[in-house]
Amino acid sequence: MKVSKVGLIDVVYSFMVEAMLEGNFSDPKQHVLDKASIDELYPNWKATQLFINDVVTADAADKKILQASTQKYSFEDTVRLTTRISTEFGPWADYECRNMKSSLSKIDVHGTGRVKLSDFWNIGDGSKDGQPILYESSEYLRTLGALDDSDVSLGPQVIIPNYVYSVANCVMSTPHYSVCCLNECDGMLQGLESRLLAPEASPEKILMALADVHSHSRFPAFQQALNGTLLARLQEIAARNGHGMVPIHGRLFAQWLHFVFPRDCPYPHEVGSSKRVTPGEWGELKGFDITANVDHPTIAEDSEVKWQAQKPESMVPPSPNAGAKLWVWKEHLLTSSTASDKWTALSLSFGAMLLVAGLLITSIRCSSKAFSSSGESSELLLAC
Repeated sequence: MKVSKVGLIDVVYSFMVEAMLEGNFSDPKQHVLDKASIDELYPNWKATQLFINDVVTADAADKKILQASTQKYSFEDTVRLTTRISTEFGPWADYECRNMKSSLSKIDVHGTGRVKLSDFWNIGDGSKDGQPILYESSEYLRTLGALDDSDVSLGPQVIIPNYVYSVANCVMSTPHYSVCCLNECDGMLQGLESRLLAPEASPEKILMALADVHSHSRFPAFQQALNGTLLARLQEIAARNGHGMVPIHGRLFAQWLHFVFPRDCPYPHEVGSSKRVTPGEWGELKGFDITANVDHPTIAEDSEVKWQAQKPESMVPPSPNAGAKLWVWKEHLLTSSTASDKWTALSLSFGAMLLVAGLLITSIRCSSKAFSSSGESSELLLAC
């Protein structure tokens, strides 16, 4: 059986709606409700529809089909086009991530990679009823590892890269893959690895490699890394390692990178202190009834937003010291699990260790497996 272009696009719409809303693709009644509410739940749905139509039209042009509207599509054609649309959707939707990061960065006046929670909830109104674009509750943000509570005097701070790269901002989530925001730290790390060509290096070589990769003007904290506290901390990491070398696949170096590039590299949390929980999973955890006319449990209640805004620390201007108390001298290394791994360390992506959740069609994990000397595996949650 073959379907028309209209039928094909309707099938793709259904697939995208369920993937965006973490549906199970098996409940017809719920699917009708999902399609009816997708505009409200995902404000860019109309633009997504145009994107889907463009891909189908472009595919017909690639195959030199003059009248795509009269083309009939088989099941195999539908699978192929759905795969192409899913693959191209991530890079196309990346502008949302860039806009989100830009909005947060504008109120990060000191370049700490953090914004006050009260400011986070008042960045703008992206919906018809004036609800802020960024609305996750403090409990959900804390679970994701996107909230910094280290300094009581400053109040809770949202960590920009940890939030932007979190599963809360994955546009699509299926049992097989997720489409999430591109982790910009990945490119930096790849450039660093390609220059060092070793799993560890001296502080001097690391600084030289970073200077070769990055522009000082774009990353003002990098100049501080050349001289001052950040340099001292890099040297301390090397000293703690025992032989003056910094393991570039370890938590401490990931932490150092976060403070050098606070808006681009996520803060590496200690093992077990954060979790990758999608909005749908959070709803199930909280017993959320999707048919009820109430806000999703990931959304901050009005009472919480007002209470936070009235707290004394919310009245304090953003501080250049935000995040300073989050430096923790605890190391976790990504070590080899087999003898051959020792000789293929360079094939391991440090970006994956830092939650390099690119806008690619791939399985997103917030953890890498670290192996202890006993051979037992443990979760290494570096950025969730």
